[in-house]
Amino acid sequence: MQDLVIAFAEPSKKCGLTINIKKTEFFIQDTRDTKINHREVFLNGTQLAEVEQFTYRDSTITNYGKIDEELSKRTQAAASVFGKLRDRQWNQRGIRLKTKMKVYRAIVLRSLLYSSETWTLYRRHFKRLNLIQQRHLRHLMGIFWKTHVSNFEVLEKAKMPSAEEIIVTNQLRWTGHAHVRQQTTKSSFLW
Repeated sequence: MQDLVIAFAEPSKKCGLTINIKKTEFFIQDTRDTKINHREVFLNGTQLAEVEQFTYRDSTITNYGKIDEELSKRTQAAASVFGKLRDRQWNQRGIRLKTKMKVYRAIVLRSLLYSSETWTLYRRHFKRLNLIQQRHLRHLMGIFWKTHVSNFEVLEKAKMPSAEEIIVTNQLRWTGHAHVRQQTTKSSFLW
């Protein structure tokens, strides 16, 4: 890690850029479930702070590579947005269901699934996201658990794909974009 910091700092200095040591943190991402040993990394004689996670552009990245922290944050953000719209949007009788669904997609689902194209999810994560989506949609459409309406029927009535479908579609789109970009980069080096 020390070599990487030096390899970044030297060219930056040559370009006239200054690295703010007070704001610079690092972590080493490890995919195993073992405890990572503390490492010391220095920049211009000052030791950099080692952290277990950091937030960049509203996404939380952890050194152990799991998505649980980010998922909790996204869930809270979606719940907050959904709650704030309850009185002004969801509980208003004069607003059509179609309009409510458009607002739900644009605001709540975007808050819930922000940057999901880069997530590595397991079945338990998809279940949690689908559950949250179902709870919201049932509230919007006035479908209560006593009516015994299946999740599939709720999605059909809402004319909306499941959270899992949305994520998989976004991941495939993002993978295709990254693949095309990689191919373009390779071909440009051939000339």
